[in-house]
Amino acid sequence: MPANKYNRTRNSGREQSQHDGYIGSFLEALAAQYKQSLRFSSFGKVDRLSSSEFYRQYYFANRPVVIRGLMRGWKALRVWTPDYFAKNFGNCTVEINRARNRDPHYARNFARNNAKISMKEYVGMLQSGGETNDYYIEGRNSLLNRRPFRRLLSHFACPEGFLDPRHVRRKAGMWFGPKGTISPLHHDAANGMLAQIYGRKQIKLIPPFETRNLCNHECFSDIDLEKIDYQKFPSMKGVTILDAILEPGDFVFVPIGWWHWVKSLDVSISLSFTNFVVPGEPVAWQWRYGTSATVRAGLSPRIKVDQPGEVDTDRMIN
Repeated sequence: MPANKYNRTRNSGREQSQHDGYIGSFLEALAAQYKQSLRFSSFGKVDRLSSSEFYRQYYFANRPVVIRGLMRGWKALRVWTPDYFAKNFGNCTVEINRARNRDPHYARNFARNNAKISMKEYVGMLQSGGETNDYYIEGRNSLLNRRPFRRLLSHFACPEGFLDPRHVRRKAGMWFGPKGTISPLHHDAANGMLAQIYGRKQIKLIPPFETRNLCNHECFSDIDLEKIDYQKFPSMKGVTILDAILEPGDFVFVPIGWWHWVKSLDVSISLSFTNFVVPGEPVAWQWRYGTSATVRAGLSPRIKVDQPGEVDTDRMIN
């Protein structure tokens, strides 16, 4: 390699290292500041939150929150049980994610572990199998997009001003599994809402500025938040971990970039949503190792939002 090209490469590597150190020190400062806040170690449940307050205080502030009272009138909250699905959809074919106990990276290898069985057979597994993480219907199994299950879309409604009903079929996912199912520590590339309908779930969250401490592979981490191995992962000492129990009727908002780990404490049914009421498309973070981060938003520079959460939908870009 010519000397001048070698020097340029070496200087570029040094500059990248300095840049990473600069960004890293800033994230450490944010982490220290967050620990000083009243939100350290827990986050509360709120009632009667308006959509404008949600967008102003949580969505655009990148803060998680559990919200109660947004499922009033939902048929799903009254009738969705394992027996209901066995009785009404027993002969329908469903796709499940299985053999998870044999694959330590089951979340990353999601597509490899899918299988099709009847709903009646699946409910039988839930009722006889006890606590297990071996099988699960995830949002990515697209149950609500299958023709026999589309009538379930009428069993719930997007909370007015919070979620856009025009995109619910494409942006809603169903999660249905036994006690003991675990979504391992990861972050999503977009903001999301999880609605707990049947059973309980525990959710643990870690702010995005703690990412350097999570030994992550892109959006996944091998750290088990249920029993952290501090000898293997000493960087986890002092990391902020927020914890909440989700009851039927609870919504939890998980902001973009926030790491989360979720465990079903009972047989559980949940819905996830990403169809927020924002001008343009909701922001999505697209990133791979060795490349620059990009965002996809579809936001028109002509749109000015004066009241977040109270957006004129005629000005939204589809």
